[in-house]
Amino acid sequence: MADFQNATFEKLCRYLGWGDPNNHGLWFIGLEEGGTARSVRQTEDWFREQSDLVRDGDIIYGGDTYPSCSPNRFAKWESRVPYYAASIACAVSASGLDVYGYMQQCLWRPGQGVFNANLYPLQKSEWNSWPDECIELSGFKQQQWPEYKDLVRDTRHQWLYSYLSAKKPQAVVCFGMVGWPYFCEALRLAEREPSPYGIVSYPEERVLLVPFFDNRQMGGGKASRIADILLKEWNVSIP
Repeated sequence: MADFQNATFEKLCRYLGWGDPNNHGLWFIGLEEGGTARSVRQTEDWFREQSDLVRDGDIIYGGDTYPSCSPNRFAKWESRVPYYAASIACAVSASGLDVYGYMQQCLWRPGQGVFNANLYPLQKSEWNSWPDECIELSGFKQQQWPEYKDLVRDTRHQWLYSYLSAKKPQAVVCFGMVGWPYFCEALRLAEREPSPYGIVSYPEERVLLVPFFDNRQMGGGKASRIADILLKEWNVSIP
């Protein structure tokens, strides 16, 4: 196994996501962080600016708010992930709110039992170019994507699996079809064919593999179908 090139990248790999991983709630797992690329210095500055960071043993997560939930971003593409996460979580919650109310008041907030993690801490290197900041931070060049993937698999994915196993959420929804093989590897699942709805269900492990949370891939009532599985088949219930 390769070693971390610097302590900052190791810290970033231990930063699994944001929300409330406790209370045996509902977890969402995406493929990779999609935000702005940051250098080592910018990443350290970002960590210092986060007033809500929680350190739970060796794991770090953001425990209070997430900026995409602000009302003035509902119409932008960035809001589609929180919108569909809120649509699903709201359907299995006892909040009594509509989707937009849930997104503003409950999604990823303390005590709500909804958590969001990502498998990979940086953007995919399959882009036309991997930003220089990613290269500096990780220590891997674009053509070294396999080595980067192996390091994250042998560290972050093990931490994520152990943390999930300890927290015991009622269900896990992994979104992004391109990431299904990686989700299966990280969560130790056998690959299966999807249902006609484009969803792969693991009832015993309480895991769903679903398309990415955008309007095109979540068409045809997929959010409602996901919520039905969680609520009616698996009896998932959150605050």
